[in-house]
Amino acid sequence: MPLFTYKAKNISGEQISETVEAETLGAVTKQLRDKGYFPSSITSNEKKDTIISKSNIFNRKKVNHKGLVIFTRRLADSLKGGLQLTRALNVISNQTENPELSKITKEIAVLIQEGQSLSETLKNYPEVFSTMYTSMVYAGETAGVLDLVLLRLADFNEREEELRFRVNSALAYPAMMLLVGLASVIFLLSFVIPRFEVMFQDLGQSLPLPTKILILLSHTLRYYWWAYVPVIIAAIFLIRKWYSTEKGITFISNLKLKTPVIGVFIKKDIISRFIRMLSLLLANGVPILNALNIAKNSIDNKLFSNDIDRVYTDVKEGLGLSKSLQQSKLFPPLISEMISIGEETGNMESSLSRVAESYEREVEYAIKTMTSLLEPVIILFAGVIVCFIALSMLLPVFQVSSGLR
Repeated sequence: MPLFTYKAKNISGEQISETVEAETLGAVTKQLRDKGYFPSSITSNEKKDTIISKSNIFNRKKVNHKGLVIFTRRLADSLKGGLQLTRALNVISNQTENPELSKITKEIAVLIQEGQSLSETLKNYPEVFSTMYTSMVYAGETAGVLDLVLLRLADFNEREEELRFRVNSALAYPAMMLLVGLASVIFLLSFVIPRFEVMFQDLGQSLPLPTKILILLSHTLRYYWWAYVPVIIAAIFLIRKWYSTEKGITFISNLKLKTPVIGVFIKKDIISRFIRMLSLLLANGVPILNALNIAKNSIDNKLFSNDIDRVYTDVKEGLGLSKSLQQSKLFPPLISEMISIGEETGNMESSLSRVAESYEREVEYAIKTMTSLLEPVIILFAGVIVCFIALSMLLPVFQVSSGLR
């Protein structure tokens, strides 16, 4: 029987290194899981190579979302076309342009040949395959519909990628306008205002307050620009440190939801993604408690996460999902009503899917609204700054003109 050497940590965090006998790598992994160990490396003594290495886990380059979408779609199509899993993975590895994803695909194929299931191997790459991804693959393997589940995952990931592209495209122009405006202000303060300052000094009169403020800003930018660097670094450090606290995370989460225009989009986007993910997980046989927990982990908002924790506890204690959501201040009543209908008819996955589709349309409308409102707001903001600069430069001239009269 082959020998395997592993390095792992137990629940207490103690490092353990042992050599064991097992038929396959999958059998070793199962033994370690049964003991509650977390392996960092498993080496085959016969092959003299490390199949999963700690350096691979922690030093990998990230695989972008688009690459994962292409990988999932190709794997789903290959399995649907009748290719055997390891053969499909090897073919995809050779076709993948991303070298990191190609390497990971080859490693997955090796692990599967050693006896692991696809869902087990994916857990070795948490930075690429999310908990939702691996849970759905496991459900597909258990039900014998892996190709169908992968197709649904591909559709879901493509929708996510498309939404991300639309948001980035919508924000690109306002962001560019903001950068151009900032660059213009820095140029005026650094090169234009100093020339006016000389002229103001020749006038020999006391300057208006706005002009004094403008000259002070110009001085600090020209002569003390180096002081801005540590101030900005310190501010970023303090904000990040505060944001890592419970109070900071809650405050920022609340601020995001209450920010005009942007808050509406963020709320709709969170609800849309949560409902779509929950629908997808339930449709593929993931138990509702697991589905709630997995869907919650995809949400980057403390208020929503806390609310879903409450829903999880309610459902665990026997309360229906719709009844629990009725008590929520974040989820609209329409969602609980639609889910209630699904619970009564025994087709909750379909009800959730319809709600998700409805909210996805609302998210698209919110993106258009946000874009149409952000542009005039940025133009107005830039206009106010330019007007202040222009007025500050002209006030001394008006003052002199009044004196001559």
